[in-house]
Amino acid sequence: MKKLLILFMPFFMVCCKSKKQPPLSYSAQRDSIVALTVQLKTPELFDSSTLQAKWDALAGLGKRFKWDGIDSNFRSFIAINDVAGDLLWKKNRKECIDYFHNVTQYESTLQSDTLPRYFWNNFYKLTAEAFSFQYNENIVTDFERCYFIQQHNQWLSPKKYFNTLQNLGISYHILGEKNKALNYYSLALHVAPLTNNPNDDIASASINRYGYFLEYNQPDAVIAHAPTVLMLKNVDLKRIAMIKAYYAEALYATNDPLYSIQLHEALDSLQKIPQDEVDEDILGKKSDVLKLYGNIYLLEKKYPTAIVFYKNALDTCLKKNDSSYKDRSYGKLLLKLAAVYDSLGQYDTALYYSQFALASVTQTDKASIASNPALTELYPENTIMEALDSKARLLEKKYLYAKDSSLLKNAITCYELSFAVEQKLLDNFTYDDSREHMQQVSKARSGRAINACYQLYALTGENIWAEKAFRFSENSKALILLEAIKKNISKSENKDNPFFKRVDSLRLQLAYTERLLFEEKKGDSTVMARKDVLKKALDDALTDLDNRGLGYKKYQQAENTDLLGDLRKKLLTDNRYLAEFFWTDSNRYLFVVKKTGNLVFKQLDNHVAQSIEGLMRFFTGKDQQESKDYKEAAYQLFQASGLAATLDAKELLIIPDGPFNLVPFDALVTKNDGNSGYISMDYLFFKITTSYGYSATSLLKQTDNHKTGNGPAVAFAPVFDAGERNMRPLRNSKAEVDSIDVQLRYIGNQSTVGNLRQSFATAGTIHIASHASADMGTDGNPKIEMYDSAFYMNELYATSLLHTNLVVLSACQTNQGNINQSEGTLSLARGFYYAGAKNIVASLWNVDDKSTAKMIQLFYKSNKGVNYAAKLRDAKKIYLSSQGPGGKIAPYYWAALMHIGGFDQPEANNYWWIYVTGAALLLALGFLYQKRRKRLG
Repeated sequence: MKKLLILFMPFFMVCCKSKKQPPLSYSAQRDSIVALTVQLKTPELFDSSTLQAKWDALAGLGKRFKWDGIDSNFRSFIAINDVAGDLLWKKNRKECIDYFHNVTQYESTLQSDTLPRYFWNNFYKLTAEAFSFQYNENIVTDFERCYFIQQHNQWLSPKKYFNTLQNLGISYHILGEKNKALNYYSLALHVAPLTNNPNDDIASASINRYGYFLEYNQPDAVIAHAPTVLMLKNVDLKRIAMIKAYYAEALYATNDPLYSIQLHEALDSLQKIPQDEVDEDILGKKSDVLKLYGNIYLLEKKYPTAIVFYKNALDTCLKKNDSSYKDRSYGKLLLKLAAVYDSLGQYDTALYYSQFALASVTQTDKASIASNPALTELYPENTIMEALDSKARLLEKKYLYAKDSSLLKNAITCYELSFAVEQKLLDNFTYDDSREHMQQVSKARSGRAINACYQLYALTGENIWAEKAFRFSENSKALILLEAIKKNISKSENKDNPFFKRVDSLRLQLAYTERLLFEEKKGDSTVMARKDVLKKALDDALTDLDNRGLGYKKYQQAENTDLLGDLRKKLLTDNRYLAEFFWTDSNRYLFVVKKTGNLVFKQLDNHVAQSIEGLMRFFTGKDQQESKDYKEAAYQLFQASGLAATLDAKELLIIPDGPFNLVPFDALVTKNDGNSGYISMDYLFFKITTSYGYSATSLLKQTDNHKTGNGPAVAFAPVFDAGERNMRPLRNSKAEVDSIDVQLRYIGNQSTVGNLRQSFATAGTIHIASHASADMGTDGNPKIEMYDSAFYMNELYATSLLHTNLVVLSACQTNQGNINQSEGTLSLARGFYYAGAKNIVASLWNVDDKSTAKMIQLFYKSNKGVNYAAKLRDAKKIYLSSQGPGGKIAPYYWAALMHIGGFDQPEANNYWWIYVTGAALLLALGFLYQKRRKRLG
């Protein structure tokens, strides 16, 4: 007993620890605040020092003020903003910020009209004064609060509202959240005619939009709009100059020879401004115009001339900043110079300018390439990311001739820091297409970083470089899908919240509107206008969520986890490995992660692409091609893929990439011996059960989905027996659906899009036997054909299937689609996984409906429980063994079906706490039993 007391003593000490003294009571705080506020209402009775003392006392109380509702005393406390005046605004900015944030953090529980007009005008004033044309999350949040209140009460003047919209657009443009940036820029252009100087504000709003259009390769939008704005009267000369500059850049981008005239006019307009009227803004515009000249000469490879203009732009930017180089615009100009010297092969000079650029936006030594910012000092700014990427690339180039491994190590550090900045940027993104744009840069960075790691791995043999390379691979994979999984889990925690419901409703309405555009195959103006209205409403609803502290941002934060440790703990076993491919045009790698031991880190031969092409030609039609040729191609790819390192596993999680997304890994051949018949080949799936994922991190995150899928099993088979909608009949599909154990069957004309949507609300299993199309066009919107119309993938992006445990897509091409370099195949299967379904069975090509129906029946009859990958493997094995002479035994007939979603978690990882708790209870009961026996004895 004494030992037990000693064991639990720390627990009792914590529980019995004395509590802190309670804060001042509400009434005591209120009385103090009221007294001070009354005194401050007559500030003429005090000199500035006394007024300052009163303010300090009030601010100190305000930080501790706990209110249980809004009353007249609290309104008096708010009145300090009118009393304080400009003097206290400037001298007590920090206290003002603390005060406003103290009030507005409770905004989700307040009605917007509770706080008086002057509160929000002062709140706007503080935010506007703090804005510095650099992204700052707190300021953006504050501007969004102003925007939110304006939507409900219109308490800001048109000019203040215009500035709010402009500043939000600039902030999100800097951040890279392009949809929000354009939305706010467009709103500002809409509000500009209501201000006191409408033409000048229209020009100002247009400039920001033109910068956006040029950055995202839409020069035609500038060419169409700029001439009209240039004809407006009463527009500031510096705005005219910038519009001319952007117009010139747009003309240059479209190969219009008139660009040079417009660019010269822009610079001439700025130079004609009287010297006594030249301010920071004008100097900034002049620097931008000079940079445009430099950009044009850089593209034309006229490097000496480009250097002259960039250095002139730097000098002008330095004057704008009062000789301070700590400015993002200055940093971007330095990066331009680095790019010029990189093109000239002068890597040391280029590296100097990259380091200088990094020092312009972080606390680093501009003269030392060994100096990098601390992880804790990073913030969401794409100039930091660009400078780190530029520096890392140049360090790698210098390594080629210096052969100093410290250069590669420094480059890897830069890549790690760059990814950290990227995550900070992504955490603030709302729209998937903004993330997709970011990932195009991310994938290229990952390739360079992995290549640097491989060189160090080959040089030192140290496993740390393999582990870093695996992390870099994951940094560029399926980030949009990962955020979708996080959002789905967060939505399940807030499923009854009306604000979340509004967002979901708007997403669905937008999906239905896009559906109309897909079906019409043309841009109907009414439907397009409806789409724009819905996008604006959705953006406002998401902003509303953030303002109420309910937004997705807090669910999107990256977990600071030990990825390899968590994979080994939660997903892998002694007999279950993970094989992840990484593919770019110049880099192909394989990682194999096991429960214990070092990673396999293998660089794949460039001929692997030819091996994939050689195998995939066997799956373009049903013709029984020569089995010997198939065997050689399948064995060659098995060898080239590096998967021989996994043959001692029983289960294999595969994360494909690039062309590997098309490969039926089950049909690879592990031996090239004398047996050449299709039925006797040593297929990989005979040895290993395979399952697929989009990234290791998304598979890991999906383990947080604890929904069990207890809803009904629902099956759909439109059949198209009479060729409805010009569809080929699928008569085997009815027998397929009839043979499986489901609660609800929708056959023929009951298999409608409406019934499919309705099933999403409760179904634990969804089975669809129909036609499907991958839609490999530019827009890429795969669809499933139902009896009445098509169901498009984009609707899945607005659907929640978190409770759905299994989706079986018994149709053609359900895991085909455009291959995104980071997200993988943009297929129907991915759409269902994006919506939250945990397990997907899908197909890689146009399947044979009879053989597929047979395998699906076998799949459902398997006794492997919820190990769907094992069930599918059993079905394939039994199907092959059941085929007689002349049967459909070529891999074309059975290898298309694949399982996506990983395996169940290892049992020991799921239930260890139950065993520990049970053991503890048994020990406790045993102790009590023995104690009772002694007493009775």
